[in-house]
Amino acid sequence: MSVDIRTLDASDEASKAQLDALKKEVWPKADEEHFGADLHPHFFHTAEATLVYEENGQLLGYLEVRCELGVAYMGSTGIVEQARRRGVATKLVEAAENWARENYCHKVTAETGTEWTSKGLVTAMGYTPVVTFKRHFGKIDFIVFEKFLD
Repeated sequence: MSVDIRTLDASDEASKAQLDALKKEVWPKADEEHFGADLHPHFFHTAEATLVYEENGQLLGYLEVRCELGVAYMGSTGIVEQARRRGVATKLVEAAENWARENYCHKVTAETGTEWTSKGLVTAMGYTPVVTFKRHFGKIDFIVFEKFLD
């Protein structure tokens, strides 16, 4: 018997087709085992978006968000220096929460450095700290926050 573990090459169409078939075979049973038999059709909805804040045609901020299995994850966020402390981030988070609802999410999560200003923003917006990851990205501590939408 020959065994090989490798990275699947994006141009390897035959292996990608085999992988798709394997997923279709194993996941329906695994999903039923893990989540129950009465899954809502929207449970498998996935989506992602980059939300932007714009004034007079000028982009001042953005927030990336994705939805998977009913949970929205707020990711990379950036606000230009001159637009900070003007509510831009708050408006982007509110827009992300609305986007999450439209995409059948029941919860939104965010993670931020323990010493970053965004920690205060998500706390003020009703997010609850769930876990702290020690020496995480860049070897600094991060907190994961969550907010239920339903």
